[in-house]
Amino acid sequence: MPSCDFGRPCDCRDCKRIDYTIICPHCYFENVVSVDGIAKWETDRKGYTGVSLTKPDLPFRDLNCYSCKTMIRDAGVFDNIRIEVMERNLGRQRAIEQGRVCVSCRKVEGYDGVFWERDERYKEKDGKKYCTTCLSKILEKETPNPSDTESKYEFDKSRLEWVLRKVRQPCIRCQKKRWLNVENTWKKQCSSCYSSTR
Repeated sequence: MPSCDFGRPCDCRDCKRIDYTIICPHCYFENVVSVDGIAKWETDRKGYTGVSLTKPDLPFRDLNCYSCKTMIRDAGVFDNIRIEVMERNLGRQRAIEQGRVCVSCRKVEGYDGVFWERDERYKEKDGKKYCTTCLSKILEKETPNPSDTESKYEFDKSRLEWVLRKVRQPCIRCQKKRWLNVENTWKKQCSSCYSSTR
């Protein structure tokens, strides 16, 4: 809901819209509808005045379920049917029926998670589907960390493998070993020796 009136709803159309769900008794699909709330000016106990919205009680209307097309008698009070929301809900339901669900966290492929996770394709392991986050945790536990005293590895969640990040390399002048990022292995001298030769 927008907050046009200093953090409180006003009586504009966007603020007055109240979305709610009507569940189909036949297929249990969540039909999303909206109604324009009744705006009323109220003063709270601290003396602040603003708009209070209430859902109208009448008239009740019939609704055809967006999924199974069953007529729901006296479904509720609504002005608009939120087609774009229900289209997404229907797509999510179809994805669940097709088995596009992570067996670990129950996220649905293409619909759940933060926005950058919605484009990823779930991968199979041992005949089960996993999202990238859960699969990376499993592979990180199953695959031993190859790090040792001379090299440090990190698990790359996008590539799903251990990647070399740092190596311990001796300085060609003082022979003191120091940790270097893989992309900096061309540096043959430590910082102390390098600064003394400049």
